Amino acid sequence: VPGGAPIATKVRKLEDEFDFRSPAKSLTLLLEIHGAIGSLEDSFWKKTKIKECENLIKECLGLFIELRTHKYKASPGSPLKVTLEVINRSSNEVTLVSVKPSSTDTLVTISDTLAYNQVFLKEFEITTPDKLSTPYWLEKHPTEGMYIVEDQSLRGIPASPPSINAIINVRVGGKDLTFNTPVIYKMVDPAEGEITRPLSIIPPVTVEADNEVLMFNNGEHRKIKLTLAAVEDNVKGELRLKTTDPAWKVMPETISWSFDKSGESKTIECTITPPNKSSKAELRPEIITGNSTFHHKITTIDYDHIPYMSVVIDGIVHLQSMDIKTTPRTIAYIVGAGDDVPASLKQVGFNIDVIEPASITPEVLSRYQVVILGVRAFNTVESLAYKNHVLFEWVRTGGTLIAQYNVSRGLITEEIAPYPITLSRDRITEENTPVTILDPSNDIFNFPNKITNTDFEGWVQERGLYYPNKWDDAFKPLLEMNDTGENPTKGALLVAQYGEGYYVYSGLSWFRHLPAGNTGPYRLLSNLISLGYKKGKS
Repeated sequence: VPGGAPIATKVRKLEDEFDFRSPAKSLTLLLEIHGAIGSLEDSFWKKTKIKECENLIKECLGLFIELRTHKYKASPGSPLKVTLEVINRSSNEVTLVSVKPSSTDTLVTISDTLAYNQVFLKEFEITTPDKLSTPYWLEKHPTEGMYIVEDQSLRGIPASPPSINAIINVRVGGKDLTFNTPVIYKMVDPAEGEITRPLSIIPPVTVEADNEVLMFNNGEHRKIKLTLAAVEDNVKGELRLKTTDPAWKVMPETISWSFDKSGESKTIECTITPPNKSSKAELRPEIITGNSTFHHKITTIDYDHIPYMSVVIDGIVHLQSMDIKTTPRTIAYIVGAGDDVPASLKQVGFNIDVIEPASITPEVLSRYQVVILGVRAFNTVESLAYKNHVLFEWVRTGGTLIAQYNVSRGLITEEIAPYPITLSRDRITEENTPVTILDPSNDIFNFPNKITNTDFEGWVQERGLYYPNKWDDAFKPLLEMNDTGENPTKGALLVAQYGEGYYVYSGLSWFRHLPAGNTGPYRLLSNLISLGYKKGKS
């Protein structure tokens, strides 16, 4: 850097003379270095090294600066009480000059000399900014597989910059120094001790539906629930419910609401009627309060290993009506590693009981015609190591058992089917790879829904995973597919008749496709649930 050589000499002297027992002894030389850097021509390195030097001065003084608030959520443009705490832990004279919050043009003038090791406290009020606390990578809607971040300086940082900063101006040895300090929330947890969180700017009232995707059978209306939650005290307004397609009807369209206290919530019901045809739309709830309109929900990310975040995103609900035929079947579901398949199936009219694995007995199973095993059930449900034979015997007497994918390693039993079957690590990761229906005349592709190649369009993330690569001759493979450049596999969907009933093993990712609102997987799974229905009717 032009003009930097004399500064380098001072820096080497600083390193040689530094006394870790008394860091403040370095203050005089640090101030000289600060002045020398300040006299250089403006450049990237000048700005960088000025900040590094100021930070070293702050650390050598033991200067503690904190700007905190009593809550970690605030709405845009609202008054916010903050407390400034400063401690000078050195005997050097330090004067606190002023505070300039980033969210307002107001300059808080102080001009107090900080006594050695004495706490300085000052409370004042600032106004929160209008910008909501959306992570920088979500401010613009991402394209498929790619976030859009126009500000190059933000790319790669783990979290968005603080919602509010303040420039704290102090005078040391006749020089004015500035420290950029975030406004934070601090609490004391009885178990974990002192915990800090960033301040989040979120709407005064948020709105969220129970499901991000709602599925409807053509023309069948349904009541849904929306939850409103208050962030501020004494707020009132209207909830307006709009759809992007006027063929979708919502009643009522407008609902009044009010809250007295922050933290209150209430559930509101509305009825949605889809058109009598396959159709996609969006429900866009709007919160109207005063002169402002909000349409957001909050997702909290709270893990020990990453910064706490209140993620503000659109409260849009995706609506999908489809032509799906179902048969009246009694269905039991055994939860595996956890998924949304039961809730998804209930949306299109299936009645499903979630039963405890330990309760599996011939008597309990006799109440049901279909049993669905959740994702990785044979990896996680210990009782299936011996309850499997009870299930297989129930199949033999006429039941239909549908097993979703399991991981090839860590099975609690090798007997995951009434016939030998071997799982592999085979998977189809290209969600749009062509699918070949191996037996188009099979009832599985014809009753009660006619399954064609269009039902395999628009899938998400993948086709499926951990397909079997060996199976008994009793199994009939029904689908064939492959990723680009890979050999075809037929292990995605296997069906075997066992006695009077049917056993189905599916490596297809129902747990991803159903919550995403893809119609084809719903129709195909409805057909699998209907296996044995005609026999029972006859």
